[in-house]
Amino acid sequence: MAITKTAVEALAESQNRRREELDARIRGALTTLREDTTIKPTQANLAELAGCHSVTLRDREWPLKELKVLKGKVARERKLDKIEKEEVARNNRQAISKLNNDLADEVLLWFDKAMEYKRQCDVIERERNRYRESSMLNSNKAVEYKSNLETAKQYMKSIHGIDLDVIINSD
Repeated sequence: MAITKTAVEALAESQNRRREELDARIRGALTTLREDTTIKPTQANLAELAGCHSVTLRDREWPLKELKVLKGKVARERKLDKIEKEEVARNNRQAISKLNNDLADEVLLWFDKAMEYKRQCDVIERERNRYRESSMLNSNKAVEYKSNLETAKQYMKSIHGIDLDVIINSD
């Protein structure tokens, strides 16, 4: 059976069509890998998404070059994400450290104020006690002087017949 030129052309057209269909599936799979960051950009995943074998991908050079570029982009993005997360974490640590320092300063401020108020309360308490003692002393002296006055009134009335109440209240 001799292969005619038309059969060769038909076979070539069929192979080209299958090749173009496979190339379209590979491009679609590469697009999926670019858009879906949850899928790792590996030959196995590309082959699975394209519906072909990984050997088929190795026979074509362009998908592997595209995959390598994609892996580089993903690696750079992950590195940038990691750097960004580290920076955010560092900023958070700095903010927490600043808040802790501010809180410590505020606690010291209020502790100092509390100690000052306690000292003032102690001073006022001592003054109050001193005034109370002074008041009690004055009260005791007044009672003593009243008692002496009554004794003097009785003495003057009984011995000399002089009413001191009349003399004292006459002013």
